[in-house]
Amino acid sequence: MSFYLEEECEVPFSFDYEQLGRKVVDACLEKEAFPYEAEVNLTLTDNSGIHEINLEYRQMDRPTDVLSFPMLSYDTPGDFSFLEEEAEEEQPEGYPVNIFFTREGYFKQITPKSLRMSSEQKLKENDEIIFTAEVSSNAELLFFTNKFQCYKSRCADFPETKASVMGDYVPAKLQMEDGEFPIFVAATEKFEETLVIFFKNGKCAKIPLSSYETKT
Repeated sequence: MSFYLEEECEVPFSFDYEQLGRKVVDACLEKEAFPYEAEVNLTLTDNSGIHEINLEYRQMDRPTDVLSFPMLSYDTPGDFSFLEEEAEEEQPEGYPVNIFFTREGYFKQITPKSLRMSSEQKLKENDEIIFTAEVSSNAELLFFTNKFQCYKSRCADFPETKASVMGDYVPAKLQMEDGEFPIFVAATEKFEETLVIFFKNGKCAKIPLSSYETKT
């Protein structure tokens, strides 16, 4: 197999992504029992790059998750944007997970079954759990930072793990700015809750989580 890697943007990964790409391609070829010599080109780009390609070749003025350009000639180029719509409409049914957030900014989610087998939490030295809850695996997460910002994520964006694992470091996972740090997390499915914030000066504020909901 001939494997070529092209980088069109700054790659934020710390692992060996070229080696991982080769392993994925090798596994696919082996799975399909591909009998010929293969040539694979892997391009790492960002939303701006995908947007530019879509606009030039597919007359689509937006980025998409999937690009497809068939080797044979068809009436229209492959378009898998409908898959994104179906994914939103056919979101899998959620199941219970326990989430844990620590003072040092680590987050992990554990299924109740795994938690019953082992509940002793592994933490960084001098770290402690400041928030835990049982939520749906479909829940959305709102991370509030010391820079007065809110980062949105989902439970599904974090791997299910065990109590013996420290978890994901949220500032790195969500690519926060230098010096930015999460101080609280809220979990919700329907954005029907109200967040109550207390300040050091004794004042408090009530903020409906609906104000953080993405409207489509």
